[in-house]
Amino acid sequence: MSAGIDLIGCEYLGGCPTIGSKVLNKVELHFSCDGLNVAIAPQGLFTLATAHPVLTLGWPEVTRVSMRPSHPGRAPAATMRAVRSAVRVLTMRLDLPFQLTIETAGWIMNVGVRVAPDELGPKLQQLLDASSGPTPQVIRA
Repeated sequence: MSAGIDLIGCEYLGGCPTIGSKVLNKVELHFSCDGLNVAIAPQGLFTLATAHPVLTLGWPEVTRVSMRPSHPGRAPAATMRAVRSAVRVLTMRLDLPFQLTIETAGWIMNVGVRVAPDELGPKLQQLLDASSGPTPQVIRA
């Protein structure tokens, strides 16, 4: 089995016509030397359903992968963080701290992730370096 990066428990923020606009939670991203596989589970943070594959992209199809904080700026006070955490649980949204953007020639997909760009970027670049053929540009903001 080839090396890869698995990001589990991500939040789909929109942009990919194959996935649609109603999917909010439980997106899985599986990066390999060949490309990216996206799997989703039914909406709901506490859903026990297994994610199923909905999209497979080879690296030649991906033009750019960029990573950045979801909410740039200063960190909120502890009280505000607690209130926002409670709201997230009540609304069943993950609101993850970082955003991963995957671009193709036809569309741009945004996904909320837990992994910081400084951690994911080098791992992704190492995976792409081991890939044969054209690979996307990786940008860390």
